[in-house]
Amino acid sequence: MNTAIENRIEPRRREEDRSPRLTPQTLTILLAIMCVVPTISIFTIYRLMPAVYENKLQAEVFAKDVPEASTYQLPYESRPPLAHKGKLVVTNTGEDTWTQYNIRINRMYGDAYQIYEHHEPINPGETKEFELSEFVSRSGARFDVRYNPLRNIEIYARLPSASRATFNHNFEKK
Repeated sequence: MNTAIENRIEPRRREEDRSPRLTPQTLTILLAIMCVVPTISIFTIYRLMPAVYENKLQAEVFAKDVPEASTYQLPYESRPPLAHKGKLVVTNTGEDTWTQYNIRINRMYGDAYQIYEHHEPINPGETKEFELSEFVSRSGARFDVRYNPLRNIEIYARLPSASRATFNHNFEKK
């Protein structure tokens, strides 16, 4: 009976003998290599990659037909209805045509509202108006200027050189 138990234990011992083992020194060396190789790789890639510069769009923006700042101090139900739809007026004051542009408003305050325009470029000196109610958040909510003050704007556009450029403006007074 002892031989039967030994026969069952014996194959396990043979399997254990064939499995690789690491000494503490070998394990330390492998862990050091695992830390050093990625660090050297990242540093090398960082040194080899060219510098990246963000182009700036030249623009003028202002809001039209928006409520006074004091309106936003009132409770929601007390705010008067708007006589006109609020608009965002954007003028390209630079020398390049903007294509494939994305305009975001109120990005720093939670979910940004945005509008994509890929069809009609904005040429140098050209002005374009956007209804603020056309700006939509990721959740599908439309921007309502009666309840949300216009705080900031970001414009991302493609230039003729195929590079991207940005414009940022803050409407709030400091």
